[in-house]
Amino acid sequence: MKQGLVLKYKSNPDLLEQLMKTGEHKLVENNPKDKYWAGVSEGSKNELGNMLMELRSNYKETKTVFLN
Repeated sequence: MKQGLVLKYKSNPDLLEQLMKTGEHKLVENNPKDKYWAGVSEGSKNELGNMLMELRSNYKETKTVFLN
C-alpha cells in the first residue's frame, strides 16, 4: 500500500495538490465494513488515512513524496 500511494502521488501532481489542500485536517477512510484501512467504526485503525497524513506531512517538510 505504501509503495502504491507513493507512486500514485509522485505521478499525479494535481492529486498531490489536493492532498496538500487538506492542511492539518484528519483524514479518514469512510468504509464502515473495513476496520483496518478505514476509520469510521469503533475500534478501526484508519491505516489508509494515517498513511495519507504521513505522506502529506513528509511532503510539507521535505517537498518529497515518501512514506517510512
